[in-house]
Amino acid sequence: MNRRRFLALSVVGSSTVLAGCLGDESDDTESSDPGATAPATDGADDDTDDVESPSDGAESSDSTDETGSTDDSDDGSAEGEYETITVDGHEIPLVPVETAHDWYEADGTYFLDARSEVAYENSHIEGARLSPAGRPNFDHPTDDIPLDARIVTYCGCPHHLSSARAAELYDAGYTDVYAIDEGFGGWTDEGYPTVEGSTQQAVRSYTIRGRTDDDFAGEQVWLVDAESGQQYVSEIGADGSFKLSFEFVAVDDDTVVTLELPDRTLERTLGELSASPIEL
Repeated sequence: MNRRRFLALSVVGSSTVLAGCLGDESDDTESSDPGATAPATDGADDDTDDVESPSDGAESSDSTDETGSTDDSDDGSAEGEYETITVDGHEIPLVPVETAHDWYEADGTYFLDARSEVAYENSHIEGARLSPAGRPNFDHPTDDIPLDARIVTYCGCPHHLSSARAAELYDAGYTDVYAIDEGFGGWTDEGYPTVEGSTQQAVRSYTIRGRTDDDFAGEQVWLVDAESGQQYVSEIGADGSFKLSFEFVAVDDDTVVTLELPDRTLERTLGELSASPIEL
């Protein structure tokens, strides 16, 4: 699988905004984590019966102007009022979770979950639609979303995949797209509305560290659970080191995953990969 479709992210105005799912990865790499830039397939027919319209399923309210943004003067914009990260040439605004919730309550904003199916089914923002990053062949439920509507993406990393999905949406012609800065964890920490799966699956946290040739600095390292579709991505630092701190649903130490590096692919269990640093 060609993972080079994901380009590196660079932070504008912050050196710690790209902290991983379990903490800042800057202690191991000088570069920030990458984001997805797979060709977008937005506009496909939406055949998901339970997909809801923006926020709580209502159509955009009267307070939404023709660009899909509300009239609130403190909403901010994609033009510099929020910190941004650059993904595939797009400046992705990182909206604070409190502001995202204000938009959610006001209606008129579409929320897209950039994670995997299993993570979405376990728990997601109420009214959000599943639209995974880096999945060009997925039937993305965006056909009915106007190109000028405001869209908020989120993931749990806190914004590796969501900013990648936002970049894909910009590539597809959407003009007002944001990623939640604190991610889904920030949303749940605030007690904002979520939908829980009928059968809750355990979430496991792991950290994988390693070092490869420093000639690969700036290249990506991918971790993929092919069975569930869960994935995580990080970037190799200037000294060849890499670190992946992530949370996967319904896995354990015996779950076999694939670690994809620029020059090789390792297939091992999560327990083996996380037990000690990997020297290549």
